[in-house]
Amino acid sequence: MKIAAVGLMLAGGMAGTVLLQLDNRRLRQRIAEARGQKERSDRLRDANRQAQELLDRARTDGDDGKRAIHADVVRLREEVAGLEKRAEETSAKLRAQHQADVEALASNRDPQRGLVRLENFQAAGRSTPAATFQTFVWAAMKGEDGTLAGMIALPDAAQERAEAVVAALPEAVRTKYSTPEKLAALFFADALTGKTAAQIVGVTSPDAQHAIVTVHGLADQEQNVPMQLGAEGWQIVVSEGMVDKLASWARGGPPPAGK
Repeated sequence: MKIAAVGLMLAGGMAGTVLLQLDNRRLRQRIAEARGQKERSDRLRDANRQAQELLDRARTDGDDGKRAIHADVVRLREEVAGLEKRAEETSAKLRAQHQADVEALASNRDPQRGLVRLENFQAAGRSTPAATFQTFVWAAMKGEDGTLAGMIALPDAAQERAEAVVAALPEAVRTKYSTPEKLAALFFADALTGKTAAQIVGVTSPDAQHAIVTVHGLADQEQNVPMQLGAEGWQIVVSEGMVDKLASWARGGPPPAGK
């Protein structure tokens, strides 16, 4: 089954994926540092050019002019030194953050403390929104489609639209994934395929029945995952807008096989 196969492939190949992403991050950092060095070099060349112009003026100006030029030269040198110091501080922060990410990926198992490899997420229950997100990722990585489906909630309007999506699927697929919850669960599990790590950076609760879990690492921008409290614990809410994405995904081909 595809979800189980995906879990096995991720477990076997995730280390290489993590290293590749870390290499890409190092490369991006080196490119950024190289650009910073070029900018500093350009500033230095401009400063040297200005200093040379000032020295040329000094050969023809009087004593007052020479003193003014000397003051300008000193100011320019101080400005260049300040730029170099700030550039070095920025580079040091980038190196420290990179090292922290490496260490977190190697040992961290708490996504509320830092990045955690998806295959290291745990079945943490559904007593809190953060625990529910951890359990959802765990179930996706393990191919537990039934568990995933039980963690999906669709408001009435979204339920109707999702049922229409299911009804439009080929018969063989519709028989296997007969409910919107099952299809939505498969959609989310498929979306996690190829991702490396995630971190829960915040949980907000507008009321006792609803929450937003903010997640870092699954996309270029932080993702807000809406949740609501159900009879058996917290569930991930599929909005009407998400149903549109699910429908587009489903039209792209039959859903991957699962348990």
